[in-house]
Amino acid sequence: TMTNFMMICMDICILLFSTIGCVTSSVLLLLVYNYRRRIPVNSISILLSCNTYPAILIGSIMMIDMYAHNLYGDLYANVSFDNWWCYLRFYFLLVGFSSIYQSYLLQACFHLFRVVFYKLKRLRSNRFVRRLIGLQWSLSFLLILPALVLNHIEYLPSYY
Repeated sequence: TMTNFMMICMDICILLFSTIGCVTSSVLLLLVYNYRRRIPVNSISILLSCNTYPAILIGSIMMIDMYAHNLYGDLYANVSFDNWWCYLRFYFLLVGFSSIYQSYLLQACFHLFRVVFYKLKRLRSNRFVRRLIGLQWSLSFLLILPALVLNHIEYLPSYY
């Protein structure tokens, strides 16, 4: 039917764009790693920018996996993916999205610290920013964990 054809086209488009996001994030991480290895720069801006790419990578990989299953479900009716991997996949997708938003928040806070609180050097120190990044990733995993543990993530069989 036309609706099934549209769903398949949508799944393929999302798979394509998620793959582009995954490849782009990987290439950028490798380029920055290679550049920093040759020319050691201790730049907090680069560190904060690179913090975003693993989050995009996690989100993209989970989107690829989810929509590959979704495409399979569109092609073969009466398939159920209601298992622990489905819930864990969605948990990691939420962690990736949460980390992306929190990474942008950290970048904005760093710019705020640099402009408004320019006299407080410790707010712009490498050690402080690394702690904030660790806190960001910890919060990304911990804040969404109750949804997984308390079974608030629900499998919808009609949407794979």
